[in-house]
Parts: sequence; C-alpha cells; structure tokens
Amino acid sequence: MKTTTVTRASNENLQGRLTIGLDLGDRSSCYRVVDEAGEVIHEQKVRMCVRVSLGTDHKRNL
Repeated sequence: MKTTTVTRASNENLQGRLTIGLDLGDRSSCYRVVDEAGEVIHEQKVRMCVRVSLGTDHKRNL
C-alpha cells in the first residue's frame, strides 16, 4: 500500500482542540489533522483496497 505523509516539523506539545477531516474515496482516501489556528498538523493519503467475497450460493441471491 502506497502512502503519502506530511507532518509539521515542530516538536512542540499540542495544546487546544484538533479537528480531523476525512475524504473517503473508491481508489484513495486521506485524512488531515488541523489545529485551532487552521494549521495542518498531519496529513496522510492511502490507497484503498476493496475485497469482494462471493459465497457458493451467490447466484441464488440475484
């Protein structure tokens, strides 16, 4: 799985509220963590993998 990550370079302790946003897609998804000032703390994009399982009686359900 290929991932892309961006992290703020500062090592300071985080104080206050954080907001996490999700963007879910069929082929890739990403999330972003933003602090109270609107600065991006962390962002990561991941490729989605969907598995479909068909039982032996899948034709009966059509």
